[in-house]
Amino acid sequence: MELRKPDISDRIALIKLYQQKTLNELQSIKPNWAYGENTDKMLDYSLHPINQEYTIFHVNPAELITSSELYEVSTETLFNGQVLNDSRIAGILYRWDRNEFVDPPTVGLCMNFKGKLSLSDGRHRAKLSFLLGYKQIPIAIHKTEIEDVSKIIQLTKLHE
Repeated sequence: MELRKPDISDRIALIKLYQQKTLNELQSIKPNWAYGENTDKMLDYSLHPINQEYTIFHVNPAELITSSELYEVSTETLFNGQVLNDSRIAGILYRWDRNEFVDPPTVGLCMNFKGKLSLSDGRHRAKLSFLLGYKQIPIAIHKTEIEDVSKIIQLTKLHE
C-alpha cells in the first residue's frame, strides 16, 4: 500500500462541494466531537482523560473567537479563496458529514497578547463553529491554565 498526499485537485473538489451548499445545508451537518463517550475517537492522545493533562469544557464559540488571537485565520467568511483555509474548513465538514469525529480545539493563554487566548490546535474548528452559529462547543484546556482561562471566557464543566 502506497501512502500519498492528497492531490490538490482532490482538495479543490472537496472545497467546491461545500462551497456550493447553503448556510442551512451546512448547519444541518451534525458536528461530531471526540470527547466524553467518544473519547476513544481522539486523535491527539494527550487530550485523553487517562493522561490527566487536559480538561474538556463547553464554551460559546462567539466568546472564544472574540477572546482569542487567531493570527492568519479570518472569521469573516468560511471560505476565503486560500487553499489552506478552505481545505481545512471543507475537511472538517467532510469528516462530520461522514459521521467522523474531530478533537476539541486546544485553548491556552496567548503569550503575545495579555488577556487573550490562543488556540494551539483547532482554530479552523472554532471558526467553523462560530460562523455556523453553534451555541457551544467543547474545548480542551491544560490543567495548569484552567483558572487563568476562566478569567477570560466562561467555561462550563461537563457532567461526567
